[in-house]
Amino acid sequence: MNLKLSEDSSEDLIELYENREIIVSLIQNIFKIITLNKNSYSSTSKLIQNLSKFVLLLLVKIERISTTTKEIYPVFLLKILNGILTVFIAANDNYFIEDFKELYSKGLDLINLILNQDRLQKDRYFNNIKNICVYNYLVLLSNDVSICSNNSFTLITNELFKNIFDLCDQCNIDSYSIYFRFVEKLFLPNILQKIDQSSDNVEDLVKLMKICRNNLVENCRWTFGYQEVNTLMGFILNEQLFFNDNFMKSKALNKIITESWEIGSKYWLIQRSIVDHLFRIFYKYPEKMLHFCDVIIFLLKSKENRGFDANLLFYLDEFYIPVIFFHKNYKKKAFFRKSTR
Repeated sequence: MNLKLSEDSSEDLIELYENREIIVSLIQNIFKIITLNKNSYSSTSKLIQNLSKFVLLLLVKIERISTTTKEIYPVFLLKILNGILTVFIAANDNYFIEDFKELYSKGLDLINLILNQDRLQKDRYFNNIKNICVYNYLVLLSNDVSICSNNSFTLITNELFKNIFDLCDQCNIDSYSIYFRFVEKLFLPNILQKIDQSSDNVEDLVKLMKICRNNLVENCRWTFGYQEVNTLMGFILNEQLFFNDNFMKSKALNKIITESWEIGSKYWLIQRSIVDHLFRIFYKYPEKMLHFCDVIIFLLKSKENRGFDANLLFYLDEFYIPVIFFHKNYKKKAFFRKSTR
């Protein structure tokens, strides 16, 4: 692969392109080997050295994308890059930063280059590959504080945030989960800061939540899987939302949950994911249940409870739910005793 990638002519990549899915899968699996076996592979290992060289060659090749109008060439390279980024994001640590430092040092320039390709033919397929590569790259770079504080990082993300609704409309089934993760990791903290300053911004966040949910359900219908739904709920039921006073006061989340549950009567994966995320928050912060008494009552009265699988530990709610109503009733009784004196 290093030899093929080092060739100057894009024609040399045509054979690889014809087997692109197998090649990308192979490369992903090789990178998974090192991320899953950190103790076995160090900077001195031959595998790490060869993979580092491969990544550098790949980045250099992508930097030359603007010199060609052949579509198969950039698409193939971006698919390989995206496969590598996916593995490092899944590893969820910075263990290999030093071994693949070019991936970080060249990141922002590369993203700018990918976003500003005017010569290449624009179609939905290319834009989809380009977008998911950019989303993954920004999520990976966001783990590095020095890069996050870079003005270029802020400019790139802010520009994407301006078109956040349109970007959702451009997604295909294979890119929704990547887009939802990008929204959760980068857009959500940004919009919550604005909501802290003014509750008027709540409407924009709710609008995006509904667009994301409706696009996934309506566009993909029965083709989406738990991964897509799970990343969607990772955004809609993110822990940060439960600690934003203006957003909680709006009761917007209560409405989103009940609306999504009703939609889930046709797609049980939605209900299952709602329970997964919502009650994970409640188990961790049981005091937050006081803000969702109406939601809990709604769920208990619901005729469709497909999400209450045994592995979700829903049985624990028999301890938590009475506490809520005891707490509320205790307050009411105390109030009446005081009033009658």
